[in-house]
Amino acid sequence: MATVLITGAAGFIGRALTNALKSSHYVVALDLREVPEEQRLPGVTYATADIGDPGLAGLFRTYQPQTVVHLASVVAAGGDPARDYAIDVLGTRNVLEASLAAGAKHIVVTSSGAAYGYYADNPVPLRETDALRGNDDFPYSKHKRLVEEMLAEWREKYPQLKQTVFRPCTVLGPGTNNQITAIFARPIVVGLSGTTTPFSLISELDVVDALAKAVNESRDGVFQPRGRRHAEPAGNRKHPRQEISGTASRAFEISALGSECALRHQARAGAREVHSIPAGACERQAEIRVRLCTAL
Repeated sequence: MATVLITGAAGFIGRALTNALKSSHYVVALDLREVPEEQRLPGVTYATADIGDPGLAGLFRTYQPQTVVHLASVVAAGGDPARDYAIDVLGTRNVLEASLAAGAKHIVVTSSGAAYGYYADNPVPLRETDALRGNDDFPYSKHKRLVEEMLAEWREKYPQLKQTVFRPCTVLGPGTNNQITAIFARPIVVGLSGTTTPFSLISELDVVDALAKAVNESRDGVFQPRGRRHAEPAGNRKHPRQEISGTASRAFEISALGSECALRHQARAGAREVHSIPAGACERQAEIRVRLCTAL
């Protein structure tokens, strides 16, 4: 069986991917955190390491993976841009160098739609061929852009290391813990109504399916994963759905923060009320409308 090394393997996506691949691959699950014995899967090798460690190449050489899946990254900006840069940008460079040193043939990297940047003139929908303009004043977005610029450089310099790059939108699901799920974990959720900005979500399980497909098919390229079926909010869709490459069936899209479909999806997190503030309410002192969030 081919060896697959997964960084960030202790996170939900990493654990689910490890489980999906372990029957057909020899999986090395690597994370900064040591996985407790009772949570370890049979047949999987667990390793503890920092992706920024200068000795990472030696560890990679020990296992000689044919494929590396790089999931370790900053999930939520921690208020320390230098630390986040060291993890996202320098850590990715170290993983690339370790993969090359170990003779890996394929690397799968999770980037983010944030690499495009947040601009009023962004195309709708965004496609893989659109420019990456990650905002300099938003470290998370900037770092994702820098990582992708590095990956593009490596594709030119080291074509022997095949790349699959995913740019998922916001990932949600029962096992997800990120900046968006934190919003819905609050007793009261505040969002803007009357906006037309599309806001795309994808199920964590769709992301796992996409990653497993990339490993199993050894397919290179840059992709924005999506599900095959979508649950849309009430009302007419004003923006076309992103027609982008995907694999599975559980993604959905919403048109604004506070949409009922997203709230129901995260209802288990504890949110029960939504304060929907009309755009410009700060200037107009408009009335705040309150809706109840009901669980699925």
